[in-house]
Amino acid sequence: MWVESTQHGDYAAMLTFYPELSVDKNKKDSKKPKKGLKEKTGDFIFLIDQSHSMEGAPIGIARQAAIECLEALGEGCRVNLIGFGSSAFSATVDNAVTLTTTNKRLLIDYLNNDCAANMGGTGT
Repeated sequence: MWVESTQHGDYAAMLTFYPELSVDKNKKDSKKPKKGLKEKTGDFIFLIDQSHSMEGAPIGIARQAAIECLEALGEGCRVNLIGFGSSAFSATVDNAVTLTTTNKRLLIDYLNNDCAANMGGTGT
């Protein structure tokens, strides 16, 4: 759990739950098949820090991590990408989208082409 307060007495909190997912990258050595991400469904929200402090390698790493997660998810999952910084907040869509091959490609294209460290904050 993460909690932060401002000088004005406002609070923000984040609680993260880690799902139990087993991804078997070496299936030939496995005697018992394991369920991977493609066999799971659920709602996934990707929060990406797009403040100026993420310029350069950090935003690239964040983009790549989100892309790898999206590629690992199977069709039927619901996904939303939300970018934030000190001067802006942006959701790629108004509501979560159900993953299809087309929607997955659109989200990955957004990450590759439009997700930048341009939402204010450190380094401005």
